[in-house]
Amino acid sequence: MSIESESDKILSSADDEILYDENIKRLLGDKSALARILKGYVFECKDMSYDEIETCIEGTPEINKRPVDPGMSNSPHITGMNTEDKVPFEGAVYYDVYFYILLPGAEKIKIIIDLEAQKRKKQTYDLSERGIFYCARMLSAEQGREFYHSEYQKLKKEVPLVKDTTPQPTLTQYCKKATFG
Repeated sequence: MSIESESDKILSSADDEILYDENIKRLLGDKSALARILKGYVFECKDMSYDEIETCIEGTPEINKRPVDPGMSNSPHITGMNTEDKVPFEGAVYYDVYFYILLPGAEKIKIIIDLEAQKRKKQTYDLSERGIFYCARMLSAEQGREFYHSEYQKLKKEVPLVKDTTPQPTLTQYCKKATFG
């Protein structure tokens, strides 16, 4: 099935705001759609074919499961990438579509990606501030998962992306050069 027909099918079933939000996240979590986004916004993917990019996407992207708040990012309850980040007494906020790619080569390069869908036209904050906060959370959540103690050289590249789903869609990328080590 083509991306266009799948997109039409998913979005046409969105009758209200909550359902639309769930459907757009499901659409953005499709590996074929993700490959097209990654090719345009992740430097390491720009010269790869869509099929090559799809094979680099590890497992199934987690949709609305990994928390943003500190303390719960590395919960052992979900296999693969947990999308929940929660701290006691602070509630939980979840990344929309959270996954990683493993680039081919002698030394496998892992890039962790968060794709956020944003429909609201008026925000009480600047989206770049949200992107910076999410990038910081993604980096701090690596401790205990990607490295232990002071092994900061093992930090992975983090790529938080915000997809504007309003009638004039755009995609904004933050922390483009968050490569460490």
